Amino acid sequence: IYDKMENMIDEYQIMKSPYLYGGDNLLVYCENSNVLKYGYVDSKSYYNLQTKCYIDDYLSKSFADQESEVGNWLTFTEYGDDVKKITNSFYFEKLGHMHGLNTDGTCGVVAIQIMLGYYDTFSNDNIIDEKYDHISKSTANNIYDFTYSPGSQNDFHNELIRFASSKNISDNGVGMNVNQCKDITREYLNNRNIKYDCKWIEGNWHDSTHNVACNHIREAIDANRPIFVGGAGHATVAYAYDSKYVYVHSGWGDVRRTPWETYNNDFWDFFAGTFTIDIVSIFEQYHSDNYYSTTLHNYLCPCGLKLSEQRVHPSDYGFAEAYYPNPVQKNIKVGALSFSTNRLRCGYIEEESINISSRRDNAGLAYIEYEFNNNIRKITAELSLWSNSERLYTSDSTLKIEYYNQATGKWIQYLDLLKDINISKDRKNKDQICINLPNNCRKIRFISTSLASGDRNKGRLAIGDLNVIYI
Repeated sequence: IYDKMENMIDEYQIMKSPYLYGGDNLLVYCENSNVLKYGYVDSKSYYNLQTKCYIDDYLSKSFADQESEVGNWLTFTEYGDDVKKITNSFYFEKLGHMHGLNTDGTCGVVAIQIMLGYYDTFSNDNIIDEKYDHISKSTANNIYDFTYSPGSQNDFHNELIRFASSKNISDNGVGMNVNQCKDITREYLNNRNIKYDCKWIEGNWHDSTHNVACNHIREAIDANRPIFVGGAGHATVAYAYDSKYVYVHSGWGDVRRTPWETYNNDFWDFFAGTFTIDIVSIFEQYHSDNYYSTTLHNYLCPCGLKLSEQRVHPSDYGFAEAYYPNPVQKNIKVGALSFSTNRLRCGYIEEESINISSRRDNAGLAYIEYEFNNNIRKITAELSLWSNSERLYTSDSTLKIEYYNQATGKWIQYLDLLKDINISKDRKNKDQICINLPNNCRKIRFISTSLASGDRNKGRLAIGDLNVIYI
């Protein structure tokens, strides 16, 4: 769909023609809000299926291009003999539909999502929020034998559109140009506090002369990097090439290939120019838990590291049903996971949850600290307030999750449960809080301060199950 007034492509795809006299290809051409549908009869005759007449040479040239491979994304069964692929090409080959839906011309958003998903798995698992991850599970004991790659959910596609709108980059993610795609990528990584290096090539009308974009595609793939490529009205992620084709994940649930000439703008001189976006490096590595082996009962990081998982129930602590006014230490082992706890005004209450309670006469402080024998990758905690009347106010109380930085010897705030979220007040329906910890972290705590007032235990945080992923 070409918007002649705006001089841009809103969407482009090849499909079977629904018209009796149409051929295999259908071009939808929009001009002044009138939609004209054209199909071709044979290689030399082009016909307007609405006005029952032959079309002009301008559109005939477009159909001649479509009739060839140029500007099309073609399915294939094997690579060329001289193909050059990135090492992790299997990720794209097995990704399938593990990405967002291309709705109304959001192919740029889908391509950004696919590229970020790749780096979330192979470089830093903090790039995409865990709630948007798609975890790939298999009986295989190495990631190369998994049937599907992890990818991310359609909700992440929608989140990128919302993010772009909040940054005034794009209202709806439709038909985005190079600057919009580049800005979404960079702003999103910045927002996630990811340190990275990025390079891009802005398309122009004469790229066929100096082949800057094509050279950038080769440069990235030669360096083992997938690369975002926009051209001929569609955005994809390229991961391989040979002398004739560029191989991409199409954003339509499969891998395809297109001739190098697709990115030669002389063939599509009324389209926007070819452009590329290349995440050159992610500076901080963070182990991924996007592959899970049901045979090994381990998460498999592509670096070769195996991550174990242990669920800790409130009954596993062996705590008494009391809020002790003095610090108490206890060593605990659950399965293969060993850790020690140091707690103040913390107990196992009504055989239901581990509670801390800071608001009472002669109190004002409550916490439970965990120190694990292993480095912790992630903890998913079931959390809520004990009731809807805990008298925890932002004006006189705090309730936080913190982790310990071994290098600085300081506790670092991870989440303010009173200010950053609207924590559940229903202990039967606790929030699932995902705590992604930095590398080499072994200590976390839940801590609360409040006014030391009242003759009842208040300011209570209820801690349910902890799901711990550790190295």
